Amino acid sequence: MSAKLLKLLLFLLIFSLPLGQFGRVPGLDPTIGIYLQDLLLGLFCVVAGVYLAKQVGAMGGIRAVSLAPVLGVAFVLWALACLALGASALSGLELLVSFSYWGRLSLFVVLFVEIYILRKVSPGVLTRLPLWLVLSGAILAAAGFVQLVVFPDFGMLDKALGWDPHYFRLNSTFFDPNFTGAYLVLCLGLIGGIGGRRAIGAILGAILLIAIFLTFSRSAWLMLAVVAFIYSLLKARWLLLISLVVAFWAYFSVPRVQTRLVGITDPADSAQFRLVSWQQGLQLSSKSFLTGVGFNALRYAKNTSEFYDYRDSQGVHSGAGFDSSLLVVLATTGIPGLLIFSLFYLVSLAGVVRSTRKGKLLIAASLVALLIESNFINSLFYAPLMVFEASLLGLFVD
Repeated sequence: MSAKLLKLLLFLLIFSLPLGQFGRVPGLDPTIGIYLQDLLLGLFCVVAGVYLAKQVGAMGGIRAVSLAPVLGVAFVLWALACLALGASALSGLELLVSFSYWGRLSLFVVLFVEIYILRKVSPGVLTRLPLWLVLSGAILAAAGFVQLVVFPDFGMLDKALGWDPHYFRLNSTFFDPNFTGAYLVLCLGLIGGIGGRRAIGAILGAILLIAIFLTFSRSAWLMLAVVAFIYSLLKARWLLLISLVVAFWAYFSVPRVQTRLVGITDPADSAQFRLVSWQQGLQLSSKSFLTGVGFNALRYAKNTSEFYDYRDSQGVHSGAGFDSSLLVVLATTGIPGLLIFSLFYLVSLAGVVRSTRKGKLLIAASLVALLIESNFINSLFYAPLMVFEASLLGLFVD
């Protein structure tokens, strides 16, 4: 296995992410989503595993690793144990689908570990990875601009295909403005770490900022605000003043911004449905605080609890989670799983802070913002975001 092949596979993996729903393998059951990125991820992990085994063997091993990869593997193993313990409540097909979610989770952890080790034994493979990630965000934004012009109303996809009826919002190829916004904010945070010409970075940053604004996603706006606040507080306090001025200008100049922010208190607003989702998550978690329902058998546990019918098209795209990633962890792996996962995230964040890489502050701020934002959408377990997260951790954790 050559480094060139690894670099090619990594390139294809990253640039398969902006395909979004167009990368889905056709002909499968609606509840089974397999994407081109999944196939490329699996192939990369296998090839990288063989390559690293030879490299590390030739070097006689590597120095002690961070605790973060160890905790990531520990969480994956505990998640598997929880699924095995809850297997009796599932049919054969349900167990297979739930196991496929666990398999995808495992690949993301493997990706993190392999990028982490590649950085130590063959850093040349990863030289352009930060730039590729940012460019993938630019492509996602560009696709979103096209979507706003060609297909601004997702209402017709509501009952037919189970997508939320977003109107004149930048959904892009993810078909969801919230996940799209989160991806773009991560890209924006990474711009500070790619180096190169400032003019190019400024242009990419402007494109991403406009796209984030046009998602009209409150969770994405919150994530961006957290990044700006942390960075300005620790590095550039002038940015805080500029951010506040821009925020006030947008609020008083763009009526829809007022509508989105004031609408949080409206009982008919989508924010109220998150309260219902949180309540259901806590209710389901209370049935087994030790091992949960198994990762990820949520779709079937929610059906059993009559929260929704997973065969209904309205539940196809949201049935396997709640509007909080931490609640998903609690409901599927219990309190021990939540503790392991939280420790993994905190140790990873500390590893980023210790990093000597350029742009580490923006990356750390982005990861904090993503964790906060994940309490409003299940962003920590959205596949394209997981590839992004695994890549960032592999690149920056020391």
